This record gives sequence, C-alpha cells and structure tokens, in this order.
Amino acid sequence: MAKPAIEQLSLPVIASSGITIPNILTKATKAADRLAILLPGRGYTIHHPILHYLTGILLKHEWDVLRVQYAFQLSGEGLTPQQLPEIYQDTRTAIETALAHGYQRICWVGKSMGTPFVAQFAHEYSDRTCGIVHLTPIQQAVKMSPEEIPTLALIGTADPHYDAAHVAATAGRAQWRVFDALNHALEVAEDWRGSLHALESVLSACEHFIQTLDASP
Repeated sequence: MAKPAIEQLSLPVIASSGITIPNILTKATKAADRLAILLPGRGYTIHHPILHYLTGILLKHEWDVLRVQYAFQLSGEGLTPQQLPEIYQDTRTAIETALAHGYQRICWVGKSMGTPFVAQFAHEYSDRTCGIVHLTPIQQAVKMSPEEIPTLALIGTADPHYDAAHVAATAGRAQWRVFDALNHALEVAEDWRGSLHALESVLSACEHFIQTLDASP
C-alpha cells in the first residue's frame, strides 16, 4: 500500500499565455531532502496511469513529488515547436519554486515530450541530480542525458520511437527495459488485460530503480 501524502501544495505558474498552471507538490514527509520531478508527455498527462501510480510509489519511498503541467494541455490548444522554449521556462519556474523548499537530491521522470526536457534539466541541476527515468524517450533524450547519472529507459517494441540499434548503442548509458508489443502509451493496443499486466511490469521496473536510488548515498 502506498504511503499517504502528508501535504499537497499548489505551485502555480503564470504562463506567458496568461494561463495559470497549477503544478502540484506532494510531500511524503515533513522534511524530505529529495524530490522527484515528473514531466509529462504531449498527450500523456500527470493523471494518466503510469505517472499517477508512479507518484504513489515515490511517496511510499519517501520522495516528495512535483507534478508539472503544461499550459497548452490546460487550454486545450495544440502544441507548436515555437512554444517549446516557453514551456521549458514555465517548467523551470515551477522547479525553482519547489527547490526553494530545500531539496538536495533530484530524480527526474520524463514521459515522451518530457524526456528531452529532463535531459536538459539534469545538466542544469547536475549538482543535485541523482537519477533519471525516461518513459518512451524521444529525440535522443538518452544520449542527451548526463552520462554519469543512473538512468532507466523504458519503451515498447510497438512504439514508433523504438529503435533496436539505438537501444544497443546506448546500453552503456542507461538501463533499458524493452517491452514486447507495447505502444507509445506503454499499453497493448485494444487489449485492456494485456495493458494492465504491462502496467504492473512497467511500474515494478520503476520501483526497482527507485530502490537503487534509496540505497545510494
């Protein structure tokens, strides 16, 4: 059973579009010094299954969790490449607000569009970064990430971003978990039972990785 959160805080950011982004900081303990930061995908939000349940796993292991949202998701508008710098800056503002609570260690979790952001932030906050989880990484996110940081990367063979040669070439930079027949949502298309079984496997891999971070100094 996941450990219940002791407090949930809203960390609002006013986006350049004027939309208020209600980022959520959930605290596992009164004085945690480590923070997991979840950056969702374009269409895979913090409310989708993997990020929802992963939040519970992180709280169970006494990580505070910052769940970031994007302005275009809240407005229902489409995403254009020109918006990416603004999204990065909005996200950075939320991160800085959370880090003001005194966190010394950061574990980054990115889903799809969030994975290149994670790679960039891991460099920017390299003094506090202790782990990275790439869920369905895109745009060479694994190669972009700091080589010395423990990294878990998960992808399915039915994902259009899956490239066996890329996985092999970056095996020294990340612990890859490749799941047969899973799509970009890490689900089995049109098979809810298979998708639920896959969800357990994906989350178990994430929890095992988080436990290795628990054991590190």
